[in-house]
Amino acid sequence: MMRRLFWFLLGAVAGVVGMSWAKRKVVDFSEQVTLASVVSALVHGAQTVVASLVGYVQSLLGGKEATDFDSDTYSGI
Repeated sequence: MMRRLFWFLLGAVAGVVGMSWAKRKVVDFSEQVTLASVVSALVHGAQTVVASLVGYVQSLLGGKEATDFDSDTYSGI
């Protein structure tokens, strides 16, 4: 009886501690995610896609410019 009570209480304490830890992580994450950070991530993703497309088109057209293209230094759309 005492053994079962011990394990039951240990599980309950672990559940409470786990839930408070998860809630703290969710609150911290929600404070980090702002409209500015989401827009910044979308803009960076769009710039990367455009840079990749430009590199691909340049490689299709051939020429020395295709090998000199650096997508990390591409400045924007």
